[in-house]
Amino acid sequence: VLTRIIVPADLPPADFLSRMHAQMNVDPGTAMLGWKEAQERRGDPYHRLSSEQDVKDAFRDLIKLQESTRRKKEVVMQIVNL
Repeated sequence: VLTRIIVPADLPPADFLSRMHAQMNVDPGTAMLGWKEAQERRGDPYHRLSSEQDVKDAFRDLIKLQESTRRKKEVVMQIVNL
């Protein structure tokens, strides 16, 4: 199931994680979230998304991609429960 959720980049990391757990209907205590940017290769490993620092790092990387003058495609973060 693919769901598109748009969140502000300045959303506090704890709120982001809480929203993702709720949207994915997974238990925050047992969930192992991971993410990829949509243009990453299929075989590339997912990046960990389990702490507030992971969220900050992910947003930093995605914003950097979005600001790239070479980038023509939309930046999309795909999140999965590993």
